[in-house]
Amino acid sequence: MKRVIFYTALCLILVCSATAEAQVKVGVRAGLNLTSLSIMKNDGIYADGIYAIDNNTGFFAGPVVQVGLPVNLSVEGGLLYSRQQAKVECPYLVPGPIFQSTLTHQQIAIPISLRYNLPIVKGVKAFAYGGPQLSFHLGSREKEMDYGDWLAEKTEFSMNVGLGVNLFSHFEVAVGYHAVCGKSSEIWINREWSYGECIYKGRFNAWQLSLAYYL
Repeated sequence: MKRVIFYTALCLILVCSATAEAQVKVGVRAGLNLTSLSIMKNDGIYADGIYAIDNNTGFFAGPVVQVGLPVNLSVEGGLLYSRQQAKVECPYLVPGPIFQSTLTHQQIAIPISLRYNLPIVKGVKAFAYGGPQLSFHLGSREKEMDYGDWLAEKTEFSMNVGLGVNLFSHFEVAVGYHAVCGKSSEIWINREWSYGECIYKGRFNAWQLSLAYYL
């Protein structure tokens, strides 16, 4: 709830800061999620040597709106479908075969970024961006595995930062990093029993490559 209140307040501040003469552009953005799933124990120590993780490429896409502000600044907001995948191996938790699971993380993401635009030559601008993102998990939150249950968070708060180039006010290419604040999911052992406990926390961070077109 605190995250939702913070995010809503930030949106209101950004909207109120826009001038009446601000230029508004509507477009679409799509790109690749180069997933980097990190798994930590409850004490915050990374679980290296326990899980071998094969990260897979996902994608995101959806409409975006950009509002121009003074002093080469602008604000971009979006409503994106985002999909990430990663393979988890557990060779050491129990004796016997190696257990493998493919985890799929699907969300509706609402990113808001403050951008600084720097003109390079006529028709070409470089920009840097950063800002928060609130995401809502889609589909089943729980995946049963041989060694426990993977339970995704209903909502996820994260930050985005990156650099890009704008061409002729219509086309953009950008590279950025998506960092989760807190956790994306939990791994529970013996969850159906009274002594079941959450022993690991996962974060679906990602490098992102994107293309955008503005009308």
